[in-house]
Amino acid sequence: MFVGILVNIEQIEANPDAKRLYDDILSNYNRLIRPVVNHTETLTVWLGLKLSQLIEVNLKNQVMTTNLWVKQKWFDYKLRWDPEEYGGVEMLYVPSEQIWLPDIVLYNNWDGNYEVTLMTKATLKYTGEVFWEPPAIYKSTCEMNVEFFPYDEQTCFMKFGSWTYNGVQVELKHLDQVQGSNLVLIGIDLSEFYLSVEWDILEVPASRNEEYYPCCTEPFSDITFKMTMRRKTLFYTVNLIIPIIALTFLTVLVFYLPSDSGEKVTLCISILVSLTVFFLLLAEIIPPTSLAIPLLGKYLLFTMILVSRVYGTKPYLPAEFLGYRSLSTKVDTFSFGVVLFELVTGLRAYDHKRTHKFLTKHIMSACAENVSIVTESPRSLADSTDRGGYWQV
Repeated sequence: MFVGILVNIEQIEANPDAKRLYDDILSNYNRLIRPVVNHTETLTVWLGLKLSQLIEVNLKNQVMTTNLWVKQKWFDYKLRWDPEEYGGVEMLYVPSEQIWLPDIVLYNNWDGNYEVTLMTKATLKYTGEVFWEPPAIYKSTCEMNVEFFPYDEQTCFMKFGSWTYNGVQVELKHLDQVQGSNLVLIGIDLSEFYLSVEWDILEVPASRNEEYYPCCTEPFSDITFKMTMRRKTLFYTVNLIIPIIALTFLTVLVFYLPSDSGEKVTLCISILVSLTVFFLLLAEIIPPTSLAIPLLGKYLLFTMILVSRVYGTKPYLPAEFLGYRSLSTKVDTFSFGVVLFELVTGLRAYDHKRTHKFLTKHIMSACAENVSIVTESPRSLADSTDRGGYWQV
């Protein structure tokens, strides 16, 4: 920066016409006064953004960090000159600290840095037109919708306006704004944009607005730039979605293992721990909000409940499987279909009273036909089925 100032001074000294012009227009210039002939006159400031880099979109803190060039243009009647009087000089570069600047700030900033921090040089034209295009890194607040994470789209906005001057004193307009319309479809210049590895930018509209605040009767004008982004899902699909789907298939296979098998409990505990790890990982990524719960979180929670339900399974012989033949295997009523039915409807899949009546009827019928029954009383038989036993006829 120091070298740049020395080069600028050497250029001015090497060009006597430019040095004389610099001294003439800035000798009696007051940078604190709004550059209008009449104090009732409205000064128009044209504003535009050039996006250089989308640094980060932080879901947890709901912050978007961008590297921008804030392009501004206005007319200053005190900075006009006749090129013929100064050796044909039509353009001059001056430090921006020495001229009047519109106090354009980012309203929805996140870290408290409202203004541009790097004061670059401004370009002056002999017509009084002033161009100023400083770079800046902004952190803006952005409300995130994580319902469809990681296959989500986010829309963030940046609201720029004058902090001091109202809409009557300083009127903001977009650089590409058409007369009679306050909407610009391509409101952000993407010609110098470095592609993001995580997001694809879909739309960048801009709109001019006027708002009334309780402090003042005059409206304040602002320009709101919106960015609609879509997440690139390859990373999350490979590292998050596919492992969770694989664990879900293992959960279904648990119901095919015998109830008295020790491997069933071991597999259930392993799956439950793995699902808990993924659930905690998801909680670290998404913001702690109650407005919307991600579908992926609901899916994980349902799978965890399904796995936990296996611990309550017990072998049981339903009445529909009873008959006049020998049964040597136990039937698990807590199969996948039965568990799913009870979780969804809240009803019991089997009625034990109905089973007891069914058993009593068939036992009495068997006794009437002199069939030897290897069991206890009807009541004990019904109880034994509840405990997971089986019987023979």
